[in-house]
Amino acid sequence: NCQGCHRSNDIHIGRNGTACEQCHNQRDWAPDFDHFSDTNFALQGAHAEVSCKACHIGKLTDAVNTECADCHAGSNPHGKLQGDCETCHGQTSWNDEISFHHDLSRFPLIGMHRVTSCEQCHQTLEYSPLAMACSHCHEQDDIHEGSLGEDCTGCHNPVSWSYWVFEHDEVSDFSLDGAHENLVCEACHTRGTSANRQSAACFACHSDDDPHKGRFSRQCDKCHNSSTFSEAHF
Repeated sequence: NCQGCHRSNDIHIGRNGTACEQCHNQRDWAPDFDHFSDTNFALQGAHAEVSCKACHIGKLTDAVNTECADCHAGSNPHGKLQGDCETCHGQTSWNDEISFHHDLSRFPLIGMHRVTSCEQCHQTLEYSPLAMACSHCHEQDDIHEGSLGEDCTGCHNPVSWSYWVFEHDEVSDFSLDGAHENLVCEACHTRGTSANRQSAACFACHSDDDPHKGRFSRQCDKCHNSSTFSEAHF
């Protein structure tokens, strides 16, 4: 056998037995071994550059587990994060070609969320599931100070906080017409745009504008309309 003459040339120091012809031929010692065909594990990317003994710490003929964690558990910065590393990482580098299809998760990334870095929402690399309520990340941005609840999507969208839409005529029982149509929210909601219902009575907002001092009751709409107080109809 090969060992009869080449024992001193055996860089494996006998760990791989005497069947040298499984990897070598008689022309030279250069290994003639197709890793993918013989093991079903292709050496690609950074794996193609590592030495055999980096993975095969025993005999080359010993079976080696092929899960990423079997070799790279000590390099895993994600703690208890479970799953296949190849879901996000490639074989060239841990830090290059990182991809994760967030749109397949419970929280698709649209609008400004799509260009936000992972670290702005996920404080650690464990990437544990987060609460999906807007207030979880945007509590400090809430000019309503939580008074409208956590469902910001009723008025806002992920493109921008300023692109908000609220159909007052549909959501409330007070249509904004006439002079009311162009008013800012704070003109009526003086204590903030809270979820508390505002009185629909004219007197609730216009008591200081009443030249009758309340003598004609508080049903101003009997004579006036929402366009102007100066045009009375009686």
